[in-house]
Formats: sequence, C-alpha cells, structure tokens
Amino acid sequence: MNTQKETYDIIENFIQNTASERLPRKSATTVHRSEPNDTSIDLSYEHWISSIIVASNAVKIQFVVHYTPEAASWFRCGDSSLTADNVRLAHDHIREFCNLTAGAIKRGLQNLCTTENKPIELMVTLPDQEPSSEFVADYTLAKEKENQHCHVFKIHCDDFALVCASTINILDWNTANEISEDNIELPPADEFDIEFL
Repeated sequence: MNTQKETYDIIENFIQNTASERLPRKSATTVHRSEPNDTSIDLSYEHWISSIIVASNAVKIQFVVHYTPEAASWFRCGDSSLTADNVRLAHDHIREFCNLTAGAIKRGLQNLCTTENKPIELMVTLPDQEPSSEFVADYTLAKEKENQHCHVFKIHCDDFALVCASTINILDWNTANEISEDNIELPPADEFDIEFL
C-alpha cells in the first residue's frame, strides 16, 4: 500500500509520460520536455487554455494545456505565422492532443477502477478550449487543497513551449493507494493515432 505522496508521484509521472508521448509523435519538430524548478509558473500573459477531465470512482484528473496560437502552430508544423488556417489548425492540434492524452490516461487507469471485480467505466469529457481570463492569470498552479494535488511541466520546442498541468483529485484513497507502476498501463503511443493535416 502506498503513502499518499507515493500515489501522487506515480500518477504524476504517468500523466507526464503519457502527455509527452502523445505530443511529440504528432509534431513536425523535435520536442523535449523539462520540469520547471518552481511550479508556480507565470501565466499572466495572454494565452489560450485547453482542458479535459478523466474521472472514475477513485480519482478525477483534469489535464490542462496553456498555450499561445504561435506556439501551438510551431508544434504542429514548424510555422508560427498566424494565418487564419494556421490558427484554426493550431487550436485543433492542441484539442486533439488533449483528447489523445485523456484517452491514454483512461486506458492506463482502467485496471484500477473496479468494484467487486467488475470494471467501472471511466468518464472522459470533451475538451474545453477558451482564452485565458483574469482568474486563470491569478491562479497559482502549485496551490494545494485537501485530497487535491497539482503538477506542472513544460514541453519545449526551440523557442516555444506548452505549459501542461494536471490536477489530481483523490476520491477513494483505499483504491487509489493500490496504484503501482506495475498495474498502471501506458498504452502504445501510436495507438489511436490521428493524422494531422
């Protein structure tokens, strides 16, 4: 049985690895990831937010991507110019990145969401996409609440970066603490791949 910190660490690493595997294979440019030293990242600049939720009886995870259209376009095709087509396709690229990441998180956690040996369906919302607001700009990603933990990391490409954040809410510690690196499954990165235009 894990400690609460061990449970959070396992889920955090799983989400970060899952997201990192999903985006690079969709991008035309070389990508590397790095974690900021301070998780209270400055998001006061004008940007966009794409978010999606995966939830079960034991855990609820919100995965969020903070990005500018220029960065999203660069990750998509190596061109940061903001033509009408580039902007539309850049937003689509990030939304699909959220879909692919959430789908992989759902698959990875499926083995843990059972009751009386019967699987419980994990729910995945549609991705939500909106401009940043004053509330978001003032939000400290490192802020913790009871049974909630935030994790932040960046995915870099040349001079551009996406800020990814996951908020993990534990709803059932007895089930969540059974999570281990042996029973959390990372689906192959090319599963459910979608061709980007």
